[in-house]
Amino acid sequence: MRLLLLGPFPPEPGGVAAHVRDSALALAARGHQVTVLARRWDGDEETMDGPLRLLRLPDSAPHRLRWLARVRREGMRSQVVHAHTFRLAYLASLVLPSHVPLVFTVHAYFAAEMAAAGARGIPLWFYRHVERRVLRRASAVVAVDRGRARWARQAHRRRTVLELPNCLWLPDYPRPRPSLAERRWEMVCPRRLYARYGVEHAIRALSLLRETALALTVTGDGPLRPALERLSRELGLDGRVSFVGALPRRAVVERLREAAVALVPSIPWLGDEEATSIAALESMAVGTPVVASRSGGLAEVLQDGVTGLLVEPGDASAIADAVRSLLADSERWRRLALRAREYVEERHNWLQAAAVLEQLYATVAKR
Repeated sequence: MRLLLLGPFPPEPGGVAAHVRDSALALAARGHQVTVLARRWDGDEETMDGPLRLLRLPDSAPHRLRWLARVRREGMRSQVVHAHTFRLAYLASLVLPSHVPLVFTVHAYFAAEMAAAGARGIPLWFYRHVERRVLRRASAVVAVDRGRARWARQAHRRRTVLELPNCLWLPDYPRPRPSLAERRWEMVCPRRLYARYGVEHAIRALSLLRETALALTVTGDGPLRPALERLSRELGLDGRVSFVGALPRRAVVERLREAAVALVPSIPWLGDEEATSIAALESMAVGTPVVASRSGGLAEVLQDGVTGLLVEPGDASAIADAVRSLLADSERWRRLALRAREYVEERHNWLQAAAVLEQLYATVAKR
């Protein structure tokens, strides 16, 4: 099939960009002709990224009409268009003829996400209008966790929503042979620096682990960086917390591969919750045990005590206790690491999940 995917794409950071790239590779591996239309800041670019045709265009206000025209042209050449953000799906819905199937994946609660990010200048009712229009126009809706699927069904009366959790393109993640003795005495927190990602609680947990000489590396950036750096100093953690900023995805994965523990301390924030975190899945895939909040899709990905450890959101003491228990028992650490990798292979593997998307595309293309 000829497929057009709309969404962020690496090197743009974030889980949605990783999702788009990995799903596109898996679909191409199954013989589909996949074009990805992604954002670029400084002019047009058309390249091949492996088997993928990658179009990068500016979509800021001065370029908006040209971007919309390109979406319409590429969409009409495609058998299915699949959008991965509410914003892009909304714009596509304005220009695509009704006979062009538009599949939409719910990665976030759009209005809640905008409120949590402190978006200004646009009233909340408009974001809700965008949600309604996109979910009405969509030929099919996919959700990356049960909570988002339930929201689409209840709040927007979508009777049928395909639950397809975030997955990984596993050829990028060779099977690990995890050994705690070979790891850095380091925790990695692969989170952007916004309130809902809970990095504050990772820092506070480190302050309760002084006897371990552990270090904490935060891979991500955001508006809370000055406040979090100040908190680290106030807690006497100079030299033990490293803020390395936003890194390319492969660099983050390498950090996770070398670490003793990965922390995903996200918290519910203004109605928004973590989905099936790709950062958590990547940690599991490289054999690094995850300590995460029992929140949103994280509670679906991690089986407490089997594929990782779950704690209550915002509880730094519980994070510290979980990390301490892992590092005190290298055999338990290894069991969790191995089972986590197996779980990702079984349940979060694009080599298998692409077949589900393929079936969905075939169904909507026939209507």
